[in-house]
Amino acid sequence: MPYLIFSQYSIQGKNLISNNSEAKIVLEYIPSLDELYSVNSEHIITSATIDSSGSFRLTGTDLPDETKLYRLSFSQSKNGLGMTNGITKSFINIAINNQTLLSLNSCKINNDFSFCHLSGSTESKVIQVIYDGIFKNLQKETIKQYSENNTISDTKKRLLDEKYTRDLMHFADTTMYLHAGLVALGHLRNLEEIYKIQPEFFHNYLSKWRNRTENNEYYVQLKTEIDFLHSVHFPDSKSRLNWKMWFALALLVNLLLAGYIIYLKKQISRLEPDFQKNNTPTIDRLSPKEKEVYELLCKGLSNKEIGLNLFIETNTVKSHTAKIYRKLNVNSRDELIKTSK
Repeated sequence: MPYLIFSQYSIQGKNLISNNSEAKIVLEYIPSLDELYSVNSEHIITSATIDSSGSFRLTGTDLPDETKLYRLSFSQSKNGLGMTNGITKSFINIAINNQTLLSLNSCKINNDFSFCHLSGSTESKVIQVIYDGIFKNLQKETIKQYSENNTISDTKKRLLDEKYTRDLMHFADTTMYLHAGLVALGHLRNLEEIYKIQPEFFHNYLSKWRNRTENNEYYVQLKTEIDFLHSVHFPDSKSRLNWKMWFALALLVNLLLAGYIIYLKKQISRLEPDFQKNNTPTIDRLSPKEKEVYELLCKGLSNKEIGLNLFIETNTVKSHTAKIYRKLNVNSRDELIKTSK
């Protein structure tokens, strides 16, 4: 009987510096971007104790095959939960699936779960740039302001927040990893106010990833929130867009129609001389007797004189004349004489 091979994730760490013999590493599922900074015991998947050598190992087959967001946190509490943020951070957020083989090395988790050496998940390493780069820079600048002035002005705080926002948005816009970008946007403070100022950024971001998300739950959450904000702050933009679209379409149709009419007129003007030439009445339409009458009419003879020359009655001459007028499309002898010239 053949063996069944199951996918199995593995998360292991070594050289983790901890002074607590009961310290644990907890793996927790992050179901939404709103919970990047919150913990919930119901979302804990598994945990492992850090041994005396500073090593731990988490393994299993119960993660989905799709990449999702998880949190590795350093815990000293009985319920397995424990997370700090701000100056220190006792967790890292990662993007893994059931095939991930993730390794952590040299993390000083007693004070700060930062600047760990990660391998086995490139996207998880990219996510750490948010925390070890953007967050750390903000914290350092904030600490610097407080240490120099024992306070921080509202203006300086606003400028720091604006830089923090720009850095997160730039990171999300330029990273090639979906979850890393979503984590960055999930940390924006006051998304509603930012969206009111820069709605095009979010629509462009969502559009860029639309065909590559495969219904990613975090992408759907962000899109739902952006759609809601759009409906609240720009309720008429869609109708304005439709009006502009229909106006542009109508203008295009009119231009095409006008161009086609001009084209037809040119074609008709080119064909008109040939048409007139081909449809000009000629004496070839006349019968032999009518041709004889026609020649005498063009010489100016009267009906009586034509009858004497052709030995026919005057009424017969009149009948032939009427037929000649009709076939040559004339109404008088003067017009008839002109056709002979």
